[in-house]
Amino acid sequence: MKGRSTSDAPRRTRLLGVILLACVFIVTHYIPPSARAEEGPGDQLLVVAADETTDSIETAALQPTRSAVLERQRRQTLEELRTIASNSEVTEKVLSRLDDEIRSLRNDRNEIREAMIEAAERQKQASNKLDELEAQIEDLSSQEGDLKASLAERRALLAEVLAALQRLGRKPPPALLVKPEDALGSVRSAILLGSVVPSLRDETVVLLADLEKLDAVRDELSVRMGSFGDELASHRREEERLKRLAARKVSLEENNLERRDTVKRRADKLAGEAEDLKGLIAALDEDVKTARMIEEAERKAAEKARAEAAEKARQEARLARERQIAAEKARVEEAERVARLDAERRAAEAERIADEKRVAEAERAAEAERDAEAKRVAAAEARRLADAEAAAEPESEPESADAGTVIVAEAEGEDDTSYEVAALSADDDPKTQSETEVYDIEALRSRIRFLEPSAPFSTMKGRLSRPVAGRRLIGFGERDDIGRETTGASYASRSGDVVTAPADAKVLYSGPFRSYGEVLILDAGDGYHVVLAGMDRIDVDTGQFVSAGEPIAAMGSRRLASVNATDFGTEGPALYVEFRKNGRPVDPSAWWTD
Repeated sequence: MKGRSTSDAPRRTRLLGVILLACVFIVTHYIPPSARAEEGPGDQLLVVAADETTDSIETAALQPTRSAVLERQRRQTLEELRTIASNSEVTEKVLSRLDDEIRSLRNDRNEIREAMIEAAERQKQASNKLDELEAQIEDLSSQEGDLKASLAERRALLAEVLAALQRLGRKPPPALLVKPEDALGSVRSAILLGSVVPSLRDETVVLLADLEKLDAVRDELSVRMGSFGDELASHRREEERLKRLAARKVSLEENNLERRDTVKRRADKLAGEAEDLKGLIAALDEDVKTARMIEEAERKAAEKARAEAAEKARQEARLARERQIAAEKARVEEAERVARLDAERRAAEAERIADEKRVAEAERAAEAERDAEAKRVAAAEARRLADAEAAAEPESEPESADAGTVIVAEAEGEDDTSYEVAALSADDDPKTQSETEVYDIEALRSRIRFLEPSAPFSTMKGRLSRPVAGRRLIGFGERDDIGRETTGASYASRSGDVVTAPADAKVLYSGPFRSYGEVLILDAGDGYHVVLAGMDRIDVDTGQFVSAGEPIAAMGSRRLASVNATDFGTEGPALYVEFRKNGRPVDPSAWWTD
């Protein structure tokens, strides 16, 4: 309707010009000059206006007709539509090609993920082999030390044996056929040699065997050290390869998604422009037909219009003024009505918001009163129980919370249940700490895509691989060096070791937390959560779904403060692992394959 009104406005202007031209023609040809001389100022002004209108009409007649202008616009629009259609086809082809590339890259991404899992497993195997080589090297070094100590202890005896042999070599015993004065010396020398030589022979054999064993141990130690160097170099190469695979995975996903989004936006824009141009062409076709019909009707009605032009011109002018006045009045009234309605709406909205605030404040006040009453009742009950216990048994100091424990507490409300995650470092005191950093697991879970593990976590006992390949430093429920019972397990690792996901899970939290370093909280399903702490770098984000064995973090070069609350016999980095079922810690050892 708006387009039709816009196209009718020039037509009405032209019709008014034709009518005024007819009036001028009648005044000029049918009114005598004397009569025109007797006309008043108002009539002369009308004639002047008619002359001006005639000039404008003659000028307009020299210009192209509306149908010609519309036809030219129609041709231009058709050309633009063809160009957009061509660009749209090219864009669709590019988009299709990008979709094929994205599908191919998605397959490549799956292959990269499998390669990363295999690389992580090989790194674990290399780490285990390095541990075995270190143990063998320590054993050989211990044997070498024992042999050296044994030889050092028998150094004095060996010196005596060598000295005796040298003396015998320089001064052999006398022969039996000697002078009479040498007979007694010969007998004594024979008796001495008969008792000393077997002992010297035995000691020499033992010493030679020890020396040969020492040489063999040194050769074996040299071979093991060379093998250890090769394994360590292989371990570093595998670590670098794993980093390159992870970087390539991220780069492929970001680049191709960005390219596809750009092409998709351009395709959508071209499609929208094409639809607009199609509608414009249809409207132009309709306008061309209408303009041609109007021009034909105007040519047929020109003679009739000239005869009635004078009176109609005055009436049209009067009606135009009346319509203009009425339209202006209606516009003012409409503006006043709209302003009044808008003011009423704003007042009603303000009143509604005020009512909602009052209701909300009343509800909060009532809720606060109920909570306060519940706390007073609970406090009174607690005091009563405390008084009863104090009367029944001696006071005992409450045990402090385990240092280095990540706590998942269940908080029950009126309508829903949510989990909150907090942590206490070694120097945190629950009684003096005014506020604990809390993370709402339900809020984290709402941002996770709807992915699920391949199997229920409760059925995976004895089937999971440990996140790192190091030995266990302390297990679940064991007491540390200061006598506190642990709620998780700690495993030794090496600097830069990769940390893998123990199972399919969703990342609920990923980031630093107090003195624990980087902390990961994984939702494994069935109410189970896995807490990993002590890493130096995390390679996944909150909301991401990870597969079992997928690299998710890397260890640093030192053990962090909260994990190093006690010394477990090693100074290297350590990974803290904690399993929780519905907020309660459980022993993770039942889930490992070894």
